Amino acid sequence: MPEFCVTGGTGFIAAYLVKALLDKGHTVRTTVRNPDDLEKVGYLTKFSGDKERLKILKADLLVEGSFDEAVTGVDGVFHTASPVIVPYDNNIQATLIDPCIKGTQNVLNSCIKANVKRVVLTSSCSSIRYRDDVQQVSPLNESHWSEPEYCKRHNLWYAYAKTLGEREAWRIAKESGIDLVVVNPSFVVGPLLAPQPASTLLMILGIIKGLKGDYPNKGKDRWRNTERNARHAMTYRRQFNIAKREEETEIDEYEEEDTTDLMRHRPV
Repeated sequence: MPEFCVTGGTGFIAAYLVKALLDKGHTVRTTVRNPDDLEKVGYLTKFSGDKERLKILKADLLVEGSFDEAVTGVDGVFHTASPVIVPYDNNIQATLIDPCIKGTQNVLNSCIKANVKRVVLTSSCSSIRYRDDVQQVSPLNESHWSEPEYCKRHNLWYAYAKTLGEREAWRIAKESGIDLVVVNPSFVVGPLLAPQPASTLLMILGIIKGLKGDYPNKGKDRWRNTERNARHAMTYRRQFNIAKREEETEIDEYEEEDTTDLMRHRPV
């Protein structure tokens, strides 16, 4: 039975991945910043099969080699760990941009050393949809990229970080030959596994309660429910001959057996 690593195990998507993989009988390693913080990570130990098949390891996105132990000997890695909502202040480089870009570098470099068979990277539709010509080139697909200068001009620092982080992942994959697949989801909401709401849910609750004002109509937002987390696991199982990038907004009406044709070559 293949063994997997899921980075950022307390994240919303990651927790569902850990649970789904355990339910399928796999051995799972997941990384968190502090395995001893039971308030944050304790709920992961409530999943079926956790005592026999779940290992919770410490890793830091900004520390080179930090993921070596977690990925050595596994068949595949789901890299989901990344900041989502942080204060847009003078620390944005340290709190968002560096963890996204350097974290991706560190995880993939550990995977290369360990000869991991496949890496599934959770990117974002934010790395696709922010560009000056968005109205002219729509509908968007996996061949499109957000423009970093556009993101900086409009203070879209999450989109900026995710775009550069994903581009760096593809650069490393091309140079190393690592088998990389990228999933580009939008907002993901659904029933909680964690004891506390994730950052996206807190933002949505803030809008519903009138604490954050109206959500800006940018014209390209999408919402995803937790059933789409199965897309990550399915993406690993597909037998691709080349690396691919998948924008989840393109596959909503299709069942699993129909999605192969919707995987496109990502222009390098």
